[in-house]
Amino acid sequence: GILSVVAHNVCLTISVPVEAARCGSEIIAVHHENKREIADGVWQVYIGDVYAEETRDIIFEVTLASPSRSFLQDSTPAIPHALVELTYIDTIHHTRVGPVSSVAVIKRPNSQTLAWPNRDVAIQWLRVRTANCIAQAESLAKQGELDKAKKELEDWIEEFTRESFEIGAAKEPLIEQLRMDLTESLDLLKGDAYNAYVENDLGVRVRTHMSQRCSEPFTGKRNVYRTGQKRFRAQAFHKGSALSK
Repeated sequence: GILSVVAHNVCLTISVPVEAARCGSEIIAVHHENKREIADGVWQVYIGDVYAEETRDIIFEVTLASPSRSFLQDSTPAIPHALVELTYIDTIHHTRVGPVSSVAVIKRPNSQTLAWPNRDVAIQWLRVRTANCIAQAESLAKQGELDKAKKELEDWIEEFTRESFEIGAAKEPLIEQLRMDLTESLDLLKGDAYNAYVENDLGVRVRTHMSQRCSEPFTGKRNVYRTGQKRFRAQAFHKGSALSK
């Protein structure tokens, strides 16, 4: 209930600093359901309420600033590419917090050097693309294109396996759950028919990874988004239901 909400009306504002915009940088995508462009190149992401023990990761894409257009004279200029501002209501202390600002700085050497991907960001990017893939497969299956839906999942499972191995995250709990959801989604589509049960199951998996929140009442199934508090309540509810029968 509301008593377990620790942050109310959580909101992020994402923009490109002036110095990065001068170097050609801009936001090209924000991967969240509740996003909107509130000004030219300024995006707002509404996260809503965050419960105790929960975390959220928001993925967005920017074009890299061109060092040749930089006004900085350093041979490896560190250019701030994004400004993220966080605001929310602290329900424990009954106060409004923010904006709390954070700047993403990226070095742009004037060379062909490539940086190794940030592991945490790469894992979240796999999460976003997995949710999109299952949603696309669901859409194709609804249209009767079961073979295309299965091919969509099979191709992504192959790429997902390769990428997760390359970043050394194959054994990460989130990666293991994503892999399980992909294979189980594929198994569902290999059944005799696409029905309401399959549609609901695929939809739950998409919403779970998009919202990064567990809404499943069944405690026997492992879910990386299920917090200790939510697990305790689900078990208590399940026990109470069993006793009332």
